[in-house]
Amino acid sequence: MFKVRRVRKHHAACLWRLTRVRLLDAGSLELEQLPRAELEECLAALEVLKPRRLLLSDALLDAGDALTLARAPAATMLRQLVLEASGASFEGDAVMAEFARVLRKEELEQLGLWNLRIGDAGLRALHGAGAWPRLRHLSLGFNERVLSGSLLTLFEGACWPRLERLALGCGEVDASMMPRLSDLPLAARLRSLSLWGTPAGPAFWRDLAESASWASLQRLNVEEGDFDDAAAYALSQARDRSLELLMSFFTPLGADAALSLLRGEGLPSLRLLANITSATPEQMAALRGFGQRFTLGSVHDCGTPQWIVRDHFEMERW
Repeated sequence: MFKVRRVRKHHAACLWRLTRVRLLDAGSLELEQLPRAELEECLAALEVLKPRRLLLSDALLDAGDALTLARAPAATMLRQLVLEASGASFEGDAVMAEFARVLRKEELEQLGLWNLRIGDAGLRALHGAGAWPRLRHLSLGFNERVLSGSLLTLFEGACWPRLERLALGCGEVDASMMPRLSDLPLAARLRSLSLWGTPAGPAFWRDLAESASWASLQRLNVEEGDFDDAAAYALSQARDRSLELLMSFFTPLGADAALSLLRGEGLPSLRLLANITSATPEQMAALRGFGQRFTLGSVHDCGTPQWIVRDHFEMERW
């Protein structure tokens, strides 16, 4: 059995020759940085490959490609679909209404829409396309448009009955909207929230520490956002929280704030990944004393860790 998972630039032709081989497993397929011609071949070959997981990463994807994919019979089998266009040529608002209407939603568990220039109209189209009954993980970001109240409208009603992981990326969210997210029933269902580059505002961080709506949150990514020492101190005073992982490499914390999080009585299982500023030797020794609950990193040496990429671009493992 040939097992193919990742196809990168200039390697696509080999895969399409293998589509003639019956003993081929391409159920989990990642197509990365494909030139235009090879991307078209990939989309045409999906009927043979029948992937259950499909990621188009940094692809020269246009609106026609997205609709071709959504209409393809092979798309009815997809459980996980992540689209990340290359460049700014994709116009998401112009295509999302049709994309959301024709894409079969019955089996889909993860949907990622990145760098597609989706704005308020596109979000309204996603909401108006009906229920996504099995979707657990939704990622939106790098769409280069500030989103207004349509983001809240997107999560109202019964469109997302099983959604438990939400990723919002790259500063497109109006911070005044984030506290209003706490008032939606969705907040109580979320287990993972990623706010990479998304300023949430002091009111939201207070809600995160105090509101019962966030008591079940287990994983929080605050990279390149406005989570600061004040937010950390507030969270350290929280009670009855389920938070198990806080990722803050690209949003530096003071040593005292980090220690307060690790010592918080309401956060007994918290694991902190952080870039620490201005730590004394005593403070650093105290942080290291928490063992595997604390991981030290920095903007300079950690690059783009895989846990950041997983939260945003990659498909979840089965």
